[in-house]
Amino acid sequence: MTVANPYIAQARLQSLKRYLPVSPNRPERDGYIPDGAFSPEMVEYNPYNRLSNNRAEAMRMMAEIESICECLPGTDCGSCGAPTCMAFAEDIVKGETNADECTVNMEAVFEFREEDPLELAQRMQKRWIVRKASQPMGHQGSGRIFRNSSESGWSASELVAQVGMAGTRVGGASIFERHTNYIVTTPECTPNDILRLARLVQEQVLEHTGVELALELEVW
Repeated sequence: MTVANPYIAQARLQSLKRYLPVSPNRPERDGYIPDGAFSPEMVEYNPYNRLSNNRAEAMRMMAEIESICECLPGTDCGSCGAPTCMAFAEDIVKGETNADECTVNMEAVFEFREEDPLELAQRMQKRWIVRKASQPMGHQGSGRIFRNSSESGWSASELVAQVGMAGTRVGGASIFERHTNYIVTTPECTPNDILRLARLVQEQVLEHTGVELALELEVW
């Protein structure tokens, strides 16, 4: 068995055979080396992990593996189920797994550039003003209620507003008028009030638009 290129392996075997009689590491007794150990025949190339029988396809797959490896963390942590990042990339190319199995974030690239502190402060203030005008900051609330629907082309807040549910109240819970994907609450509000209001909105949106809104809240 050899993990080297078969031609290189053959050359090494011939070199070992040639210098064995004068080698300080030669065996001290006859029969130590089995017959055929230095066979002049060409070493058979039988890779344990063949990518493809087609050489061009194998080269293409190898290039893809190298490209994927550049995006992997290189930690060889094994959390993906493969022993190394290289083995994981091979599994991806072979279609045996997908990149989502890597638990390390491979896509985040951060670029920092130097800017004027005063300009940054003004920009942050503008964004804070916009958020304050559109989101229930300063109100007691339960956060975002529905996931955005990619199929309809409308955001969840737009769908809720279209069916006239802005300001709708159930018990101590009501739909925030300036951003209808938020529910604001009073101190007397109960979890049941929030769930009843959310179900009411879901029913109205489904009836008038045909879109089934999914809850972003996790209900236990």
